[in-house]
Amino acid sequence: MVGWGWRDSATTLRMAKAYSDDLRCKILQACAQGEETQEEIAEQFRVSSRYVKKILYQQRQTGQMERVPHHPGRKPRFTPSIREQMRLWLQEQPDLTLVELQEKLRHESQLRVSLPSIWVVLKKKMELRLKKSRSMPKNKRPSRSGSSARYFGRA
Repeated sequence: MVGWGWRDSATTLRMAKAYSDDLRCKILQACAQGEETQEEIAEQFRVSSRYVKKILYQQRQTGQMERVPHHPGRKPRFTPSIREQMRLWLQEQPDLTLVELQEKLRHESQLRVSLPSIWVVLKKKMELRLKKSRSMPKNKRPSRSGSSARYFGRA
């Protein structure tokens, strides 16, 4: 009995491979000659008539015979030109805060982004780091008294 459940690797379903651009071009050339119907061309090349209609539509939309690459996912909001603009702002005024950068992006680049997203772009994508301010006093670690040292297991 076949039921729903886990399958081993031998029975997993595989995605169908895309037709080659060479086959696609041959089909489109046959359609351009206009000697046969779309259904006859589909039968001749052993593809579905729906595929022939689809690639004819795509050719009309894009103007090219080859398959257009698919780029799934969310598109980045911080384009290379926006990152370069941010780098220039920070070179001109190194003490810009994240809030000030956010305002500049909103007014000059019409880009509304959150403070954490600005921080991630600066730190991870642009590899910039916070610059320590020389005007602020250094942080000091509080010294431990004898009683607290014993409490934390130190002699």
